[in-house]
Amino acid sequence: VDLANSFVIADIPGIIEGASEGRGLGFEFLRHIERTAVLLYMVDLANYRESVMQFQTLQEELKKYSHELEGRHYAICLTKIDAVEEEELQEKVRSFIQDIGCEPTQEKSQFGFTQLPFYEQDFDAYNEAKPAFIAPISSATGFNKEGLKFALNRVVRLGR
Repeated sequence: VDLANSFVIADIPGIIEGASEGRGLGFEFLRHIERTAVLLYMVDLANYRESVMQFQTLQEELKKYSHELEGRHYAICLTKIDAVEEEELQEKVRSFIQDIGCEPTQEKSQFGFTQLPFYEQDFDAYNEAKPAFIAPISSATGFNKEGLKFALNRVVRLGR
């Protein structure tokens, strides 16, 4: 195992609106987040709630719980792309990227993200106010799985 390039991922489920006030599993899961170096928001494109709203709710709950979490490096995965109609998928991904104040990356991905719009920061001119990357993924098909591992490794090294 190459320890210099390894990292641990903690899946923190149960963050819902009101979690910062103890609603749902609330504090129990939020406490675990404080130990992380990087936040990876998982936004479900197949959900009935608007994707931007899901992301903003997660951000707001973390901010209410701890202002320290606000300053963490973060990235976003747009999940369950396999469950979205193909004709609307490109637009949903592109719209999300633009609606949170980013522009889809036009160059070839440094991490190997493919086919769908994505966003990657220039790590030499890193802007902490923006996500390190926004990537559409599918756990069911493995779409962009390899690129996600490379991208996360790069962001984790930023946070060290």
